Amino acid sequence: MNEVLKHIAELSPESLDLLMKRLQEKVEDSRVPVLRRGPIDGPQPLSFPQELPWFLEQLKPGNHAYNVPTGIRFDGPLDVSGLEHSLNEITRRHAVLRTVVEVSGGEPLQIVRPHRPQPLPVLTIARSDGDDELRTLIDDEVLKPFDLASGPLFRAVLFQVDASHHILLLVMHHIVFDGWSMGVFLDEMVALYQAFVIKEPASMEELPLQYSDFARWQREWLQGQRLEFLLSYWQQKLQGMPSLLELPADYARPPVQSLRGAAVSFALSAELAGNLKHLSALQGVTLFMTLLAAFKVLIFRYTGQNDLVLGTPVANRTHVELEKLIGFFVNTLALRTEITGDLSFIDLLQQVRDVTLDAYAHQELPFEKLVDVLEVQRTLSHPPLIQVVFGLHNVPLPAIDLEGLTISEVAIDCKTTKYDLTLSMFHDGQGLRGLLEYNTDLFAAETATRFAEHFVNLLESVVSDPLQPVSRIEILSERERRHLLKSPIEQQPHVWERQALHQIFAHNARRRPNAVAVSCGE
Repeated sequence: MNEVLKHIAELSPESLDLLMKRLQEKVEDSRVPVLRRGPIDGPQPLSFPQELPWFLEQLKPGNHAYNVPTGIRFDGPLDVSGLEHSLNEITRRHAVLRTVVEVSGGEPLQIVRPHRPQPLPVLTIARSDGDDELRTLIDDEVLKPFDLASGPLFRAVLFQVDASHHILLLVMHHIVFDGWSMGVFLDEMVALYQAFVIKEPASMEELPLQYSDFARWQREWLQGQRLEFLLSYWQQKLQGMPSLLELPADYARPPVQSLRGAAVSFALSAELAGNLKHLSALQGVTLFMTLLAAFKVLIFRYTGQNDLVLGTPVANRTHVELEKLIGFFVNTLALRTEITGDLSFIDLLQQVRDVTLDAYAHQELPFEKLVDVLEVQRTLSHPPLIQVVFGLHNVPLPAIDLEGLTISEVAIDCKTTKYDLTLSMFHDGQGLRGLLEYNTDLFAAETATRFAEHFVNLLESVVSDPLQPVSRIEILSERERRHLLKSPIEQQPHVWERQALHQIFAHNARRRPNAVAVSCGE
């Protein structure tokens, strides 16, 4: 204890002030109300994360942007009855999957419907045009809107390709489901199916809490001094931020978002992924922070914008009791970074580290509250506050061998996006893979593909020399550089051959007198 007091006495005034602030936060955290099991009968309040998708549904009924699809492939002898039993048991265990949203007195409230086992629809795919028919049926199910007031907000369809090949399509509305929930769902589905097949009870305890308990707890906790403390922090961090991150787009931004989207997938080699992990370890940061810093460099290079605010999803399950629940817990954090061209990547990485850790410590403020308190101008043309999102995720479902039945994930194209760009990186064995979702109202497919390629090139350049200024980090491939440097000479050799630079400049000035000659900064 004497050593601790001595260390505190030697702190600078600034460090001592920071320590006192951290201790105050801990004191406030100790007053967190206890999560308790409450009744699920009768109307219950929405959680804060549920408010935004409900509001957008009122704004644009029939919107399918918040549909969350997952495809699961079964290779081998599938017991369809066992699968149906497993899905019904999950629905019974997790009341949120039986929830609808009704309005009473102008306020949206969640209502849990009684559990009634549902049959699992099975559709047989004709062999003659199997792949095309399957894609069409999956697309129809994925894009089919949910009715929040009547439900259900979760549906499942089993496609039988042949006796040994089935694909289960799950579609949930985001208001009752998030990415973490998928891991919970699949774990329970596998355990329940296995128990059914071997005719033994599943070793699964009843859930101590339900999602509605979290919703009540969150509203009880986020009020008064705690809410004011979080609001004050985020107001200070985001004061004066740009109203819009405008990437160079192929098409003019429409006055109303259609939320139409597409995706480009790409992969990082095991060697590059290993080098990125090694760099992260050397710098005392996580792989997420290194990838986020690199993504911010790419956005900076594309836009020339120094003040960048990107979003990132966090699980927002700050209590161990919430880890095994299905529901919509995820929150979005706004991560703000100041970038200048002469800043080295290592220096930027440390800035991203500090910003990220600080944001994690204040992650409980719902994004919807942040938008309200910052008085962000609402517009239908783009999402509020954040237009670009980055996340690093674990692969949801590795291949599972279960009683001769192999279970694996099937990629589903949901054809929607809530942001201009969303870059999701996934751990994939020894390497990493990426999925870049883009708004098709703004970007052509080739632009998104080139953006993904530039990100990979940038990562290669970063690991080769992390001390280089961000303005010098290479984003072009060798092929692109050769094309940019050689094309004018190959196309007009009579102009370029044996001419000095000022003569080439004069020629272009005559040819394109209204074009920009040189730009520097703004």
